[in-house]
Amino acid sequence: MLPRLLTWAVAAVATASLMSAPAAAAGAPTAGETKEPRLLVFGDSISAAGRYRARADRSHVKAWWAHVAERAGMDPTKVKISAQPSSGIVAHGRADCSGTTYAERLDKIERARPDVIIVEVGRNDVRRCVNGRHVGVPPALRERRARAYFSQLARRADRQGVDRSHVYVFTAWGSRQNELHPQITVLYARLVRELGLTWVPVAPLPRSQTVDGIHPTARGSLTLARRVMAASDVTRAIASRGRRTGRVASGVQVRCRGAKACRTLGLGHRGYPRGGRIWGLRQHGPTRYAAHRVTRGRTVAPVSTPRDARSWRADALASGAAVESAVARPGDVAWWDLDPSAAGRSGHVAIVEKVAADGSWVLVTEMRAGGAFRAVRYRDRALPAAYLRFVPTDGSPAGAARVDRARPDRLRVSGVVADTDAPRRKVALRIRVSQGGRTWTRRTSARAFDFDHRIGVRGLRAGRATVQVWAINPARTRGHDRVLLRTRVTVR
Repeated sequence: MLPRLLTWAVAAVATASLMSAPAAAAGAPTAGETKEPRLLVFGDSISAAGRYRARADRSHVKAWWAHVAERAGMDPTKVKISAQPSSGIVAHGRADCSGTTYAERLDKIERARPDVIIVEVGRNDVRRCVNGRHVGVPPALRERRARAYFSQLARRADRQGVDRSHVYVFTAWGSRQNELHPQITVLYARLVRELGLTWVPVAPLPRSQTVDGIHPTARGSLTLARRVMAASDVTRAIASRGRRTGRVASGVQVRCRGAKACRTLGLGHRGYPRGGRIWGLRQHGPTRYAAHRVTRGRTVAPVSTPRDARSWRADALASGAAVESAVARPGDVAWWDLDPSAAGRSGHVAIVEKVAADGSWVLVTEMRAGGAFRAVRYRDRALPAAYLRFVPTDGSPAGAARVDRARPDRLRVSGVVADTDAPRRKVALRIRVSQGGRTWTRRTSARAFDFDHRIGVRGLRAGRATVQVWAINPARTRGHDRVLLRTRVTVR
């Protein structure tokens, strides 16, 4: 009985605190306006009636969407819900795979005629149903299904007169399988933004705020609602019944500027050098500073295009230099696909120094373009999309290669490589080309971190061929030879 009383108490306090907040009346209808807002929520078990309701009772927790509706001045019992446990964009609902996907429920938009749409999706898209059982989802399939779904969602919203900016999409995540969270959220965020819908970045809930590492408790449901509201203008959109509203604060708080000022807070740049190369970089900026911090006190772990912060995630993972997580630790590289402090489409990287116990903010040190050093606290919509955790190395060469051009009798191969325990030494490369029953092997080397070679391959014809590139571990160093590339190319 005691746990139930505690649940009721948490729910009651949560409701009272939300409704007493000054923002509760933001955008509320003026006198004489009686039209009720219409809100439609798509979701999975984190939004469905099996566990969550508009009002808490003995066996149900107050839903995150109910908190959001109340904050907007809307009766939560009027919210339209289309949610099915275990469902997703790829995953069918129900354990026996007999349920529906989100795309199969899109006709709810025509029936509900909403002013605002919220889509809570992604947690179940780590798997799919095949012959009545669950298996993993190939990344290419996930991207195709997600692109098709979000395109349909946008078109349906257009037909109903819902502004695309008032279609809000986010992923609710607990503490389980956090290594899979960035794979889904980074993809979905990109597709959502491309279509002009609103992506809402929401940090995973801590284990203490979930029942089983996935489903929120009463406190977790409130936390989830608060994060959705803090990272978007959704409550204003609901209260104004879909009219365009003001922008949301960025969630960027600069704590100090300059190495001297930041050192007084214990946030110095750890001996960042003003000259010389780091991972092939000379120009000061986010990537050079992050490379310095990852390299300091350990072996080099390069990424294949160090000048481009946006590509760091894909390159670090492809080369095996790092693993990723949705939950930060001090020392991780915070990664954004869009720089939260600058206009444009560039990415950003920084070094995590401190993390909130509930994951709601991270404090980082970073270098801006041109060399301006600062410490910044990011939260809400400005939170990183992923965190890269660079792993120890056995001393083998690390890097990546690509085929830039394949023509009869010649190839162009480029990339980056460094020996992780002898980064100043050049690394020998072995390139093997196979076509039909013939094989050609060429040897060359990489200097100054990167390489770009035009290679003659007499007898290579138009058609398909296989190219492999090895980095040869230098003599008298730790490690072993490393495959940088193995790919099929079309010779034209």
